[in-house]
Amino acid sequence: LVSFRSKNSKIINNKLEYTGKIYLDPFDLKLDAYIQKLNLFKFLTSSYNLIKSSNLRFLFNKNLNVKISINAENVRNKVFDYSKILINFDNGKINFNNSYLVSKKIGSIKLNKSKVDIVDENMIFEGSFDFNIVHQEKFYTIFQIPKKNRKLLKNIFFDLNIDTYNNKLNINNFRINKRKNILNHKSQDIINLYNDSKKNEIQNWINLKNFVREIFNTHFG
Repeated sequence: LVSFRSKNSKIINNKLEYTGKIYLDPFDLKLDAYIQKLNLFKFLTSSYNLIKSSNLRFLFNKNLNVKISINAENVRNKVFDYSKILINFDNGKINFNNSYLVSKKIGSIKLNKSKVDIVDENMIFEGSFDFNIVHQEKFYTIFQIPKKNRKLLKNIFFDLNIDTYNNKLNINNFRINKRKNILNHKSQDIINLYNDSKKNEIQNWINLKNFVREIFNTHFG
């Protein structure tokens, strides 16, 4: 057993604390980290680029057991305030289950079920998310939904499928309030059009806001 802990650690003037334990035979790692500020977009982009440019098959080793917890006090995002990212390598399987983002203004997004696979030499991420809306008026204001289209809103459920090799991000099973609710044809067509587009990347906050607003306007309008 090897135990370790940080002491006065920083990353570019950013406070960092961590503790961990490593069992060598069989290999097992548990790491708990706290970071004061995390640029969520840059973190996800850097992770994505690393995965895309590297041969990470060794992470799927059936003898590898790793649990990493990253608590970020400030995610420097227009919507969310802080987060907890859980990365699990479990006997050849990888998931981010129970990771979450919290917005003090709106609510929280939780990643309930996820997996990472290699399919035809491409790394694929699949995840099912639950966006729990605590303050619906704040949500509607931030995404600029017209008042005539503001209906009761408690949850948004959606699945993401990311193909790192082909730069494809697909949105599936988008549901409002209940998992069994189905979007009307116009709203579903918007998502299908995005998924079928050769350039289906939401590149910035304005793109995301417009995309969400269009779905709600066609669904509740």
